[in-house]
Amino acid sequence: MSDLFLNLEQKQTLSQKVIQNIEILQMSTNELELYLNNISLENPVIELNDKSRISEETPLNETDLYHNNHLTGSSIAKSFTDGGRFKNVASTPENSLTEHVLFQLIPFFHTEQNKSIFYFLVDSLNDNGFLTVTINDICSLFKITPEEADYYICTLQSLEPAGIGAGSLAECLILQLKRISNPIKDLSIEILTSHMENLANNQLKLIAQKLKVPLSDIIDACELIKSLNPKPGNGFCCKELATYVQPDIIVLQRHNNFQITICNDFASGFTISNSYRNLLNHPDKEVREYLYQKFQQAEWLNKCLEQRNVTLLRITQQLLINQKNFFLNGPDNLKPLKQSDLGSQLNLNNSTISRAIHDKYLQCFWGVFPLKYFFSKAASNQSDLTSLHLKHQIKQLIDTEDKKHPLSDQKIADLLAQDNINIARRTVAKYRTELLIPDTSKRRSL
Repeated sequence: MSDLFLNLEQKQTLSQKVIQNIEILQMSTNELELYLNNISLENPVIELNDKSRISEETPLNETDLYHNNHLTGSSIAKSFTDGGRFKNVASTPENSLTEHVLFQLIPFFHTEQNKSIFYFLVDSLNDNGFLTVTINDICSLFKITPEEADYYICTLQSLEPAGIGAGSLAECLILQLKRISNPIKDLSIEILTSHMENLANNQLKLIAQKLKVPLSDIIDACELIKSLNPKPGNGFCCKELATYVQPDIIVLQRHNNFQITICNDFASGFTISNSYRNLLNHPDKEVREYLYQKFQQAEWLNKCLEQRNVTLLRITQQLLINQKNFFLNGPDNLKPLKQSDLGSQLNLNNSTISRAIHDKYLQCFWGVFPLKYFFSKAASNQSDLTSLHLKHQIKQLIDTEDKKHPLSDQKIADLLAQDNINIARRTVAKYRTELLIPDTSKRRSL
C-alpha cells in the first residue's frame, strides 16, 4: 500500500494578462511596432490608424508637472557620435569586404571545386579580415591535402588589403611587412615571430638583449610595426547593415518648459473597431464567443499600452528633475542616480523601472542616449560624481601625459586630489582597467 503525503506550498503565479503587460512595458518602439502589426493580423477588431504621438510638458521649476500640450510635426534629428552617444543614422554600404575579395578571386575560379573553396574561405573571414578556419578544417570539408589547402590560403593572403586572411595578429602584421621595402622590416618580422609577448608588454630593452641589437634599432622596428594595420578588414562595411537607433522618448526645451514626447507611433494609432460590436448579438454562439474573446484581448492590450505610456512619462519626468543640470548644461553634469532611488520617488518596484528602461533611447538637445545612461553609480567617496565622469577624467590625464614618463596610478590619484576628487590608487587602477588602458610599463615610450 503506497504512502500518502500532504505538502503545503505557497506559490505565486502570473496570469497571461499580467505577463503580457510586463512584456509590453519592456518592448522598445521597434519591437512594439512589430508586435502590434502581428497581433492586428490575427485580431479583426484591432485597427492601427494614422501615426500620432503623446506629448506632455514638464516646467523647469519642477512644479505643475502635467501641463498638456500636444506636439505635431517631426522630431528633431540633432544627434552626435562622440562621448558614447549614438548617431541616429543608418548607412548603406557601397562595397563590403566579401565583395572586394571575391572580385579579386575571379581569375582563380578554374573549377567548381576551387570556386567553392574560395567562397568558403571568404565567408570564413571575420569583420577584421582574419580567417576563422584552419587548414585541417579545409582538408576535412573538401577532402584535399594540407598542401592544397595551403595554396588556397596563400592565394587569399596575396590579395588586397595586405594582411587579409591571416590566422593571427602576428601573421597579419608579417604579411604586411613582406610587401613593403624597408631596411628594418626583417628585424620587425623577427620580433613578431619570436618575441610577440615581450612586444605586447613593451619590454623593448629585453628584446634588444635577446636579439643582441641596439635598442635604437628595436625602437625603429617597433615604430614600423605600429604603422601597420592590425585589422585589415576594418575599412570595409560589416556584413550586416547598420540599424537605426530610433528614440523612444524625445525631450525638447521650449521656453521655460521641457516637452516630453513618447514616440509610440503605432501604439498611439491603436483603436478598437466598432463595426464588429453589432455582431456580439449574432445568433451563432461560436461567432459571439469568438468576437467577445477578441474584444477582451483588444481592451486589455489598450490598457497595457496606456500603462506603458504613463510609466515612461513618469520616469522621464522624474529623470528631468533628478538630472536637470544634464538636460540644461550637457553630459558633464550627469549626477549619480540609482534605479532604486527613482523607484522610491515614483513608488514603483525596481523591476518595473528596469523593464521600462530596457533597450529604450532618449533623444534630447545633447544627443541620443540609452535610458540606462542616466543611471550611474557614484564614484568612490564622491557622492556628486559619477563613475563615468571619473573615468573620463582619468582618460584625459593619461591622454595628455608624457609618454616617456607615463603617470602611475598613484600619481593620477594625487592629481585628481588636487581637484578635490579623493579616490584610492586601487580605484584608479580599477577604472583604468575598465577603460582598457594598459599600465605604466606598457604605455612607456623609450
